[in-house]
Amino acid sequence: MQKNCRKCKTLYEPTPYQIRKQDYICLACRRDYNAIWRDKRRAQGLPASGSKNYDPEKRKKWRAWYYALPEVRARNAELARKYRNDPRLRMKHEARWQVGHAIEAGRLKRESCKRCRAVKAEAHHPDYYKPLEIVWLCRTCHRAEHKLAEGKG
Repeated sequence: MQKNCRKCKTLYEPTPYQIRKQDYICLACRRDYNAIWRDKRRAQGLPASGSKNYDPEKRKKWRAWYYALPEVRARNAELARKYRNDPRLRMKHEARWQVGHAIEAGRLKRESCKRCRAVKAEAHHPDYYKPLEIVWLCRTCHRAEHKLAEGKG
């Protein structure tokens, strides 16, 4: 479904978000608008993105208050208990810890992605029973690998 941009009137393909919000502005006009908006915020001495009234101290106080509530503490304790006692998750964490310690000790060296050769790569465990036998994958390839594994099961 093609729509006309409400700024420049060119025909373009809107995103699902734009269709849902009925906000039809092409990518070029959106970029221009965002650049102007960022410049205006910088001129006001505000960060280029984020809330106008974000106050880190206020946020810190709210978090301290919220996480001290008895029902929140009880819910978090229950989640931690489930997480701690799940043997499958425990095995994953043990494998991650062992890889981290091996990297710190110099027994294991970070490599580039096996698939796409991206420099920044994560350790993927094909088998958690062999925690130091890993495949180095970038985030994109790692997610694809897990998606592929889920599809098999």
